[in-house]
Amino acid sequence: MKIILTTSMSGLGGTETATVRLGRLLKRRGHDIILASSDGPFVGEAQASGIRWQPVDFYRGGLAGYLKSTFAYARMLRREQPDIIDCQMARVVPACALAAKIVSPKTKIIYHSHGLDAATYPKIAKLFDKLGVYIIGNCKHERDKLIRHGFPAGRIAYAYNALPPPGISFPENRKRMRRTRHAFPFGHRPRRASDAGYFEENG
Repeated sequence: MKIILTTSMSGLGGTETATVRLGRLLKRRGHDIILASSDGPFVGEAQASGIRWQPVDFYRGGLAGYLKSTFAYARMLRREQPDIIDCQMARVVPACALAAKIVSPKTKIIYHSHGLDAATYPKIAKLFDKLGVYIIGNCKHERDKLIRHGFPAGRIAYAYNALPPPGISFPENRKRMRRTRHAFPFGHRPRRASDAGYFEENG
């Protein structure tokens, strides 16, 4: 599959490192991976792994900058026609979803929810439902919270980290994954989990 990972890469946080690790894992599985993001410390590492980089920054320039980036993103989508867009941050989802509807309607949008401000949940649930987005929560509680706020249960799953924590062998951890597997071939590293590993679900 052709997959575009879309996020901000300007920092050194969990989202940035998880995005690179996700791209590398999927690349090793034979997928064509594009990173659409701002520049940052980990972009070079991603490129060294064979991931193509498309500069786009949804976090600079206010509304005008957001719209400019949306048009640039749409031009890329028209050219690439990806199977999946994976969004690691909520801010980029509306731009990705709207651009895809116009120029690449067969593309599926997946958003990883790592936790939101309490007041944001109702807005995100309603907006992302209308946009036809799929969501992966970083835990069961996150999934259930979004469902309570109106997001369709049939378009949301949750997944914990697949790499085993210290002291747990991989085969044992893999059995645990099978009990909670979902139909999304993606993963994330929760921002708040200092010792969190990385996961890759294979639905």
